[in-house]
Amino acid sequence: MKPLLSYCLGMLLAGFVTTTTAQAPALTVPALNSEPLSTEIVANVFNAYEDILNQFANYKPSADGAGITEFLQAQQNMAKAQSIISKHGFKDAMDWYAKFMAVMKAYTSHKISAANQQMPGLEQQIAQIKNNSNLTEEQKAQTIQMISASQGMMQSMMNASPADIKAIQPFIGKFDALLERYK
Repeated sequence: MKPLLSYCLGMLLAGFVTTTTAQAPALTVPALNSEPLSTEIVANVFNAYEDILNQFANYKPSADGAGITEFLQAQQNMAKAQSIISKHGFKDAMDWYAKFMAVMKAYTSHKISAANQQMPGLEQQIAQIKNNSNLTEEQKAQTIQMISASQGMMQSMMNASPADIKAIQPFIGKFDALLERYK
């Protein structure tokens, strides 16, 4: 898979894990899909993210995108983050982050569709694991279980609505450039 697509999938996976395990109010995958995107929402998400990256010199996006909600909700960052986020029309960090994840989902769906890439088939992955002589039977079973669970979650996170994908179209180049800087 191309590095940029890997980064996007990492962002989605990190967002899913972060929002379902964080101490803050948890977002769930359905909450990410509750409001259709518009070009205005996408512009606000992008501009807020760019401002966050510019205003917080101590926040360095990781290759997998992990940690942004914790960073924004940290006591020392909360007031400044709230100011940035509310300036762009969001009520709080979690409101912005839910829309950010919806944008990333649409962006990733677009990139995969544009590249006509498919995720490796589950059967192919399982066959490779079963034939791996370096793994014990227990390791094989655990790995197969983990892949099966993550495959379904990743598929659901990559299937953005056509309307959401259309809403991000004017911003593809900007997101490409932004993500390229931090991959």
